[in-house]
Amino acid sequence: MTLERNPTRAHLVEKLEKLVDEYNLGTLDVEAFFAALKTLIADMDEEERRAAREGSSEDELAIFDLLTKPKPKLTKAQEADVKRVARDLLLKFEDRLSVPQWPLKPRPRAAVHTTIRFTLNDLPEEPYPEPLWNEKVEAVWAFVIDRYGAAQSRYAAAQH
Repeated sequence: MTLERNPTRAHLVEKLEKLVDEYNLGTLDVEAFFAALKTLIADMDEEERRAAREGSSEDELAIFDLLTKPKPKLTKAQEADVKRVARDLLLKFEDRLSVPQWPLKPRPRAAVHTTIRFTLNDLPEEPYPEPLWNEKVEAVWAFVIDRYGAAQSRYAAAQH
């Protein structure tokens, strides 16, 4: 499980780091450390299975999480709408993200950002006032750059 796949999982990494720090400082004995570690691993396993349970890909789930965590609180109908928006966004990306080195080229980069903005316009308006909507657009944009742009750049660099 990596933060690259879903940046909203940072709390799990932070828990692990805190646990290791406490153990290293001697505030946790070996038995307590392993008990806490076992619980954390169970939480991580549960998070990994959530995409399958939700009927989503890992990337859909990551975008859904970015759109819903830590806020807003959604009704079941709004939650379904947000899941649809996350799925639609990834479908719209298929062509745009296939452009070689798209993050480095102004037009493809702008096309991806515009796609995010237009697609997120389909979010339910009531729980997404404009300031929150803008935050979510930027969070999804940062995820797309990190997840797809960085991976493509690493691939291109490996080819040379």
